Amino acid sequence: MRNKIMAMITAFALTFATLSFTTVDYAAAKGYKSGKRSFTPSQNQTVPTNKNQNSNIKQTTPSKPTPSATTKPKSKAGSFAKGLLLGGLGGLLLGSLFAGLGPIGTVLAFMINMMLFVGIIMITAKLFKAYKKKRQKEREAWKR
Repeated sequence: MRNKIMAMITAFALTFATLSFTTVDYAAAKGYKSGKRSFTPSQNQTVPTNKNQNSNIKQTTPSKPTPSATTKPKSKAGSFAKGLLLGGLGGLLLGSLFAGLGPIGTVLAFMINMMLFVGIIMITAKLFKAYKKKRQKEREAWKR
């Protein structure tokens, strides 16, 4: 009985999942604009003014902005979209390399992708070990 109920629920869900893709052909996306409101205190609440505190502080404005404030350092990190784009292009190029071979082409493309991943991991590990070895030599030279 339990299996029949689960089968009916699955069939019902699959039917509506496929119908939702075929029947919806537009989306009514209207913009939302909220009104501008300002803070108004209630009758029992007052807004304190700090005129006495601010009068003792000398406010100065710089005549020209400092160079560090105007220049923004350029980030060397790539973006998520850039990684997806390059990964997708690489997958298309290597995936379609053996497309004419039928089922064996899929296996060969998978093997090439795995070799690329293993190669990237090995290069990263070698660079990390070289960096660690260099730091260890610097420590030993410092102790002498």
